Amino acid sequence: MSTENWGKVIQRLRKERHLTAKRLAERSGLDYSYVRQIEAGLVKEARLTTFARLAEGLEMSLDELKSAITGEPAKPRSLRSVLIEAERLVNQYEDRVTELPETIYEEPPLVAEVSAGTWDIREQIPGTIANEKTQLFRLLVHGESLQGDNIHDGYIVVVRKHFDFIQDLIYVVNIDSRICLRHVTRLGTGMIRLWSSNSHFQEQVVKEEDIIIQGQVVKSYLEQDHLRRL
Repeated sequence: MSTENWGKVIQRLRKERHLTAKRLAERSGLDYSYVRQIEAGLVKEARLTTFARLAEGLEMSLDELKSAITGEPAKPRSLRSVLIEAERLVNQYEDRVTELPETIYEEPPLVAEVSAGTWDIREQIPGTIANEKTQLFRLLVHGESLQGDNIHDGYIVVVRKHFDFIQDLIYVVNIDSRICLRHVTRLGTGMIRLWSSNSHFQEQVVKEEDIIIQGQVVKSYLEQDHLRRL
């Protein structure tokens, strides 16, 4: 799919939904810099999968996005396609709120160590902490800021890279290239509250545009306990 000025259409649709470019990138599973290039008109052509991801991030069907870009009327959706889409969304929601199985037979990669204390890391995590094909990855926790969630120093957390945001869950947060685990709450004013379940750690309120949420924590365990279960 290719058309002139389609990046401006993406930008308009994003703003209509009150999304930042970073947030659209997260929801679409695309690199933030790539989304910025699209909106700036620097990307003249893209794969169909890219348009499909953008449509998902904008909460549109691919046909609706194509219609917005080309000006052609979207094909009417059949009742069957609507029901299939509804079932997909329900399954996504259930996947998010259901903890992963106790035993993970194919372990996600352990990519780095992450702080659950101060805003420091033991090992630098690159801007994209897992490659595009990796849906899950693991981080080794240092610190006790999440002890109220039974996540302690030395625990492993399993992180989902592509996710739909849910208030107050634990996320991998990148602010000024410093990475930490925190609960995240959107305040509805373009501000984000970052907080922990340990009262000894102060919460922070920052602009949403100043942070990158790089993953959602979906499971935690102590390595020794996990190995005993295998």
